[in-house]
Amino acid sequence: METDLTREEHLEVAREWFPFYKEVFAAGYAKGEKKALRRQRAVILLMLQKKFGAVPPGLRARLKEIADLERLASLTVTAGTATSPDNVVRAISLPHLQ
Repeated sequence: METDLTREEHLEVAREWFPFYKEVFAAGYAKGEKKALRRQRAVILLMLQKKFGAVPPGLRARLKEIADLERLASLTVTAGTATSPDNVVRAISLPHLQ
């Protein structure tokens, strides 16, 4: 596709529009990440409900505080192998290795 714009004009257009696109992409990424966090928390809660019945409200609240998808993935494994909800509570209390 040919245009009549010079290289300098292309660069000027890019400079003007880049902040807009950067903002749009960042907002989309943040929205997707929030959705992934909600889903991962829901998986953990569902696993615990199926295994043990009611999930303690304190555990629900602690899970909501976690905003790290890797940490939630690790807790999903813990929930799958837990013998009680307390196993997950203890895992949340452990320092998370970076």
